[in-house]
Amino acid sequence: IPSDQWLTGKVVGRQPYGAFVRVTSPDGSSEAEGLLHGSDMSDELFQDGAVALEIGQEVRVRVLAVDTDKSQIRFSTRAEKKTGQLGLAAFEGIPSDQWLTGKVVGRQPYGAFVRVTSPDGSSEAEGLLHGSDMSDELFQDGAVALEIGQEVRVRVLAVDTDKSQIRFSTRAEKKTGQLGLAAFEGIPSDQWL
Repeated sequence: IPSDQWLTGKVVGRQPYGAFVRVTSPDGSSEAEGLLHGSDMSDELFQDGAVALEIGQEVRVRVLAVDTDKSQIRFSTRAEKKTGQLGLAAFEGIPSDQWLTGKVVGRQPYGAFVRVTSPDGSSEAEGLLHGSDMSDELFQDGAVALEIGQEVRVRVLAVDTDKSQIRFSTRAEKKTGQLGLAAFEGIPSDQWL
């Protein structure tokens, strides 16, 4: 099924992280159930980190992925993203001291995924906010202290258009270099600081 083809399904289960939806194949020959994860839901269906769908409710979805070995399907209610080199190009020239407001769309033990809009409004992208790039109040005791749907201010650390990846930070830009290290010149190597 092409990723831009929409199917009408019915919510058959809910979990804190998303919903399970049953759809009929386009030719009507079979039915299948799959996961509609919160990070793949439109903002109106996943509000403040909670699923805004009820069991039995009809919902329009498109297929993101099918794993026949595991008998799993993943759905989305978001329009197909135009990412890749064209979509991320708008983020390449952003100065490292410029802050963007984004929204947390996914969480993992190692960090969070944040969706931002480019400063000129021409493009939207999702990228990784790794725990090591979070301020101390957002990554406490090795755990992510962000919730899905939460707004967060980020800076662009790196853009890789070949891999369609963008990396963010919530830490202030470190000012290092020759000026900051000049005070350490001339200190003997056997002197403890």
